[in-house]
Amino acid sequence: MLMRFPAVGCSAVIQEHGRALLVKRGRPPAQGLWALPGGKVEWGEPVARGLEREIREETGLTVRVEKLLGYQDAIMSEGGDVSSHYVILCFAVEPVGGRVRCGDDAGELRWVTAEELQGLEVVRGTVEFLSRAGFPGA
Repeated sequence: MLMRFPAVGCSAVIQEHGRALLVKRGRPPAQGLWALPGGKVEWGEPVARGLEREIREETGLTVRVEKLLGYQDAIMSEGGDVSSHYVILCFAVEPVGGRVRCGDDAGELRWVTAEELQGLEVVRGTVEFLSRAGFPGA
């Protein structure tokens, strides 16, 4: 019997000066939508280290993990069968270094205010996690 398990992903709420950093996804799934930066945790990699690596690769920032905000299941189906399943752990992080630059898997990066967030098409769960992190107006 084939055993399947969800993959682990991680994302981060990064805030600075009343703005949050979002990534426009450059690849499927959710290509073209705005999301919190993050990615897959590699085999044998602690989640916090994976998050720090993913944020550095995607945004150029060095961050310190502050707290877990929660999780979300991302289950995709094709023709009635589950094609992929990720459990995404979302953390509040503090930027501690680096310069914002767009990594190769991101279409675009943008610091947004709560007002700007309202006009963006975002990945499910983005607004909820921003709210849990205390982002004003989310």
